[in-house]
Amino acid sequence: MLFSSAFAALALAASAVAAPTSPPLPTTDAPFSVSAAKLEAAITCPNGIKGAAGGVVLLVPGTGLTGEDSFPEGPFVQLLPTAGPGFDVCWVSPPNSQLGDAQVNAEYVAHAIMSLAPRSKNGKVKVVAHSQGGGLNVPWATIFWPSARRKVASFVGLAPDFGGTTLLPPVGCAAETIASLGQGCSAAILQQDSTSNYLKAQRKIFPRAIVPTTAFFTRTDEIVIPQFGPNPSSALAGSVQFPLQDICGPLAIADHLSMLATPAAYSIVLNAFTSADGRADLSKFNKADCFNFENSNININDVVPGLKFAANLLGAVSTSGGVYVKREPPLKQYVCDAGAATKCG
Repeated sequence: MLFSSAFAALALAASAVAAPTSPPLPTTDAPFSVSAAKLEAAITCPNGIKGAAGGVVLLVPGTGLTGEDSFPEGPFVQLLPTAGPGFDVCWVSPPNSQLGDAQVNAEYVAHAIMSLAPRSKNGKVKVVAHSQGGGLNVPWATIFWPSARRKVASFVGLAPDFGGTTLLPPVGCAAETIASLGQGCSAAILQQDSTSNYLKAQRKIFPRAIVPTTAFFTRTDEIVIPQFGPNPSSALAGSVQFPLQDICGPLAIADHLSMLATPAAYSIVLNAFTSADGRADLSKFNKADCFNFENSNININDVVPGLKFAANLLGAVSTSGGVYVKREPPLKQYVCDAGAATKCG
């Protein structure tokens, strides 16, 4: 018995020693490959910045969409300015409808956070990011630009693919390759493959939330898969994370794109942005918000950007804008310098 106990203790100690560790988060900002003028030009604040008590909210679109496609008629632009303490709302639109290199897309997000924070009433920015915006761009920006990381008061990911997706890369890339007459596939789609070098590096240095994070997703997502089982793609350790159906019941059906407009998503965002720690408090979620926007006549059918998403993808196929690649873009040197990968450039 004593021998067995000693053996078990040694085995436990050995496994603890062998457990992989994450490299430390960078303490200096990565270099930008895009000019400051271009980065700044991608920011839109439709109502200006008026010093709202709740500070500035930055909206980040997903793959195949711009900020202009995703947000103007939706609840975050229409309702947040007068909700709670009131918020100044802006969005960022990385080029090529987020179809280019996600590393570059993240530069636009990092710059937007750093640019808007000094203009925010509280000196920090609250972020709502959809799909790639939440799963790849915001994490990358806050990992490799600590100046941005320190300025994020709250981050809500809507259907974020922290774990990538098993469906979009093979299906999307096959369709794009055929439609582009063999030119290849959009870089960001390849990078969202669950086994991509991008996501391997991100997971290595980013195994858990590093800013106050809420992850909100739907079990009926047809693009970010899997969302069932022990490891949903939208789940992230250290965050408040839950699917729509867990709080609103099985009749609450939403697809990937309608997460931009479902009343529950808006309610969760407002909940997180007004909580003490910047994360949603589910004990304060109002079940009435599952299907209705309070004090609003917004029609959910008016704001779901599905047709715009399809039109953008078709437009990208006909005018690639230089985003097609035959293989995943190489990781930037700063990724290897941070210890998140061994092969860069």
